[in-house]
Amino acid sequence: MAHGRQEFALVGYSEDLERKPLKFLDPIPPSRICGACGNIPRLTYTLVCGHTFCEACYQSCAATSECVCPLDGDACGRDDVTRKEYPAEQLLRRKVSTQGCGRIHD
Repeated sequence: MAHGRQEFALVGYSEDLERKPLKFLDPIPPSRICGACGNIPRLTYTLVCGHTFCEACYQSCAATSECVCPLDGDACGRDDVTRKEYPAEQLLRRKVSTQGCGRIHD
């Protein structure tokens, strides 16, 4: 994923925010962005190689007893995957511009 990207869809936070494109005015840490689909998930799964995925993308790479990273092909056990949940408040404290009106929201 390009680090200069500013517009992302949120996944797993609420029905109102689900897959709604938001333009973040400050950079989002790469550890918060799914390396496969580019969304910002509430739940992240970080593999031993350091790549982070949303739940749907993680499930597709962990279909067997070991997890194979779709970005670099590194394999690891499911027990070696770090799962982290991020509260919506942490993300929504950032300034965003919504698609359409272009207003900046704090």
